[in-house]
Amino acid sequence: MLMVEDDASIVRIATLALKKAGIATVSEGTGKKGIERFVSDRPDLVLLDVGLPDQTGFQVCRDLRKKGGETVPILFLTSHGGLEDRIQGFRSGGQDYIQKPFWTEELVARVRTHLRLRHEAEVLLRRSEELRLRQRAADDLRDMIVHDLKVPLTAIRGTISILGGMGTIPSGDLRHLIDNSDRAAEHMLLMINDILDMGCAEHGSLKTAFESVSVAETFSRVERLFEAHISRRGVAFRTDISPEDLKFRTDRMLLFRITANLVDNALKHSGHGAEVLLEASRGPGSLRLAVSDRGPGIPDSEKERIFDKYTRLTDKDQQSGRVGGIGLAFCRMAVGVLGGKIRAEDREGGGNRFVVELPGAL
Repeated sequence: MLMVEDDASIVRIATLALKKAGIATVSEGTGKKGIERFVSDRPDLVLLDVGLPDQTGFQVCRDLRKKGGETVPILFLTSHGGLEDRIQGFRSGGQDYIQKPFWTEELVARVRTHLRLRHEAEVLLRRSEELRLRQRAADDLRDMIVHDLKVPLTAIRGTISILGGMGTIPSGDLRHLIDNSDRAAEHMLLMINDILDMGCAEHGSLKTAFESVSVAETFSRVERLFEAHISRRGVAFRTDISPEDLKFRTDRMLLFRITANLVDNALKHSGHGAEVLLEASRGPGSLRLAVSDRGPGIPDSEKERIFDKYTRLTDKDQQSGRVGGIGLAFCRMAVGVLGGKIRAEDREGGGNRFVVELPGAL
């Protein structure tokens, strides 16, 4: 511990009391010498007199903070009991103060407390850094695996495309199966890109390209993507665009992927013969996109958490079948990148509606 105090008797009393408590102490009598000793010794705690011969303890405290003492506890020794002095001490960066004359038991107790608090803070900081590094390693491994999956999947899509273009596949059921395989591979590629782009967004490197986009074309592409699923589940899939020729300046691919993920989520939680409604309308300088289903409702307490990555709802809510995942987490991330907002709300008559509002010129 470093003690910066010009009164030799106080230094002697404090040093003896702290030595008995197992705390080694060095001392200096001026602010300048105290700063020099701090830089050379890097003490675990500083006991600092307010009234030093060459400068105030408040100024010394500010200088210590600038010289690498951001986390070092600094306790003021003061013979002034005024509230203003104590406030000034805290504003200059001090953690505590001890009024002179003091009881040595109080001095030792306060020093021990702040040393313990500093040790606990350092332990938490190390653990936090270890967790951050572990998470970064896990993210890097995930991104590497997912990125590697793109190569064979892209090859599969390429092969399907070549087979379809060779003219050797007759029309009918076989052609339908080939088309379904192509769309399934496209869906898988979208999910892989979602995971990769989540990582890019977390590191601030997700790129966007704004252009005029036809909402009708986007909806049509999404419907084609899920055509087999819609048919197999007997889902009544409807779209409503107002006006019908609605166009919007945004990132084409992100808008498609947001829409596709919301429709995928709605289809997952829609029973046979249920209705899924995809809507878009013009607002004041914005686009309002909504995907509605008749699936199990989401409790109000979970409407925000449903967008968390890998979220798991409570046991009671899991019985309803509604869980979050990468898709909804990606939607929140992508909507945020585009400067918009997303929310989950109750659908009139039962079910859920996911609403996206994106700003921009129409």
